[in-house]
Amino acid sequence: MAPFKTILTATDFSGGAALAADRAFFIAAANQARCHVLNALGADLSLSLQAIKGAAVNAKELSAQILAQTQQELDQFVADCPHHGGVDIELKIQDDAADYYIPIYAKEISADLLVIGAQGKGFLQRVLIGSTATRLLRKAHCPTLVVKQPCHRNYRRILVAVDFSPISKKNIELARHLAPEAHMILAHAYEVPFEGRMQMAGVSEDLMQGYREEARAQAVHRLDDLAKAAGLLPEQFTAIASHGSAVKQLLGLEQQHRCDLIVLGKHGTNATQELLLGSVTKRVLADCQSDLLVSTDPTIKQVA
Repeated sequence: MAPFKTILTATDFSGGAALAADRAFFIAAANQARCHVLNALGADLSLSLQAIKGAAVNAKELSAQILAQTQQELDQFVADCPHHGGVDIELKIQDDAADYYIPIYAKEISADLLVIGAQGKGFLQRVLIGSTATRLLRKAHCPTLVVKQPCHRNYRRILVAVDFSPISKKNIELARHLAPEAHMILAHAYEVPFEGRMQMAGVSEDLMQGYREEARAQAVHRLDDLAKAAGLLPEQFTAIASHGSAVKQLLGLEQQHRCDLIVLGKHGTNATQELLLGSVTKRVLADCQSDLLVSTDPTIKQVA
């Protein structure tokens, strides 16, 4: 996998954005990458300037003052991040709505990774709540890392959700590149085909349990093969196949194995998968304690 060369982080100067920026600087330093720091002022500035036209206040001067003040805040924001030292950093201030402009700017600079905070005081809070989160992830052309925890060290235990689609191997490689020394928990949530109909038809619970065990064994075998194909040694991963809801299994395994990062794959082939992605991602994001990385498959055309 190609190394991270261009990283983008977005800030609203909140504590959550500071966590994200510091993690972005940490990753940039490890990869000798350039890190772009974006502050999107949003549509509020343009509307405010339009509202004061004709008033005693000079809109042009006010705009210049706001931009100058924002630049000072952005400089100080970067200086306050513990891991900014030695990183090639480029600052960007843009008068646009964040959820609109972030994907555009990420594509413009060919970002390899987008890093944002899980909570914000302004636009980032809107980005990560409700349908806006799904829109941002759907439009992203690069992996998106949502940061919840302070960056004291590199990730040590990574939970990778595996569905055996082509992106699963890429996710393992992405996680390994992000944290080469981390132990991987490869997790697959499975269900027995037509399980509900078989239960309605009167199939005994003992027989159903046998079907589940057979499905679990097959899934673990496939996980082992996938790990080997991704270049993992036996001591570098744990393969776990669990019966039931993907969200429930992921959150349970996160706690059980004390993971500090969860990796989910994004599929952009149709509207139904996009809807499911939004549901699973928002539920995991809302309840997980670790950081969350949502990857993209570059071979799939992303939905606009």
